[in-house]
Formats: sequence, structure tokens, C-alpha cells
Amino acid sequence: MRLLPAAFALVLAAPAAAQSPPPICMAVDEMETILRRHGETPLLRAMMDTGNTLVIFASAQGGRTAVIVAPP
Repeated sequence: MRLLPAAFALVLAAPAAAQSPPPICMAVDEMETILRRHGETPLLRAMMDTGNTLVIFASAQGGRTAVIVAPP
């Protein structure tokens, strides 16, 4: 399952792959706190066929972050 976030990040950032940071693994609450500090709030939550949840965060300044949350 660790390949899923990396593969998803590569698909999203294919044109800018050289500028993309590596995937980060942490508790979803901690990730959301960090993103909110940077002005990003949840924009979309979707259940994936794999049972994971995809959450897209966005800021008014145009920043976007995709987070894949594995079930506990």
C-alpha cells in the first residue's frame, strides 16, 4: 500500500515531477493541522475502490495537496 501515495503523487505532478516533494506518512489529523496552518482546507473527500480515502486540500492562493488516507 505504500506505493499508492507515491504513484498517485507522480500522476498528479507528472509535468512538474522534478519539483514534487516525496510522499509523507503521518496521522491524518496531524497532516490536516499542518495544511490548515498553511491556509489549506479540505475541498473534496472521496472513497477510493481500494478502501482508502482521497482528500484534496486547497488554499485561496492556489495551493493544492492530495492526501490518501488508509483505513485504520
